[in-house]
Amino acid sequence: MKFIVTGANGFLGINLVRYLLSLNHTVIAIDKNIKNLLSIKVSKLKIIETDLATIKKYSKNFKNVDCIYHFAALADLDACYKNPVETVTQNILPTIKLLELCKLFKIKKFFFFQHYIYKWFGGRFL
Repeated sequence: MKFIVTGANGFLGINLVRYLLSLNHTVIAIDKNIKNLLSIKVSKLKIIETDLATIKKYSKNFKNVDCIYHFAALADLDACYKNPVETVTQNILPTIKLLELCKLFKIKKFFFFQHYIYKWFGGRFL
């Protein structure tokens, strides 16, 4: 099978990339920081260094993909609150672009992962 993993340089992404490669799958790893991915030397791995805001120019890589795991996002909630425009351009719009590419290339499996960072305030989580 052929997979795309966004946010592939992060903790979840890189571990999923390694796991999929161990099962002999083809993986396209996408991240704007690829430092950790460079240590993986496998012919079935293609690394794309880009910000997801420009993902459509890499659309040819979506041909014959079976599944997308979408981990890429700004994860710091304080930064998201302070920079709502950047949050939209980095978290929401790229997700929409990925879904449009799924539709265009008939990719039927799209797994979106969002983790939340909770803060403890006076006996309750916000």
